Amino acid sequence: MGSVVGPLAVRWDGHRWVSVVGSDVVGKFAHAAADGHGGIFVSAFSASGDDLVFHYDGRKWSSEHVASGHSITGLAVIPGTSQVVAVGVCCEGYDEDTSGKIWMRR
Repeated sequence: MGSVVGPLAVRWDGHRWVSVVGSDVVGKFAHAAADGHGGIFVSAFSASGDDLVFHYDGRKWSSEHVASGHSITGLAVIPGTSQVVAVGVCCEGYDEDTSGKIWMRR
């Protein structure tokens, strides 16, 4: 029998790789960027079709919903700041209606 596959994030603790994903982190990870403070930002596709952005600060995860119907195609942290920029598209699948989007977290 198969098992449920979820997102995977691991960190090296000096001796072995340790999973840092808990049951509250859902979706399929797509893009990641270091936050410059020992943590990471990760974009994920959710089961509902909406994209989420997760942040792992080295101890716990938090998440933010990106507007419905949007797909994140890239993620970066502006060096020296805590600002995160995500780029993506809205309304994928309809070429004449697709538009680029920029999402910024301060």
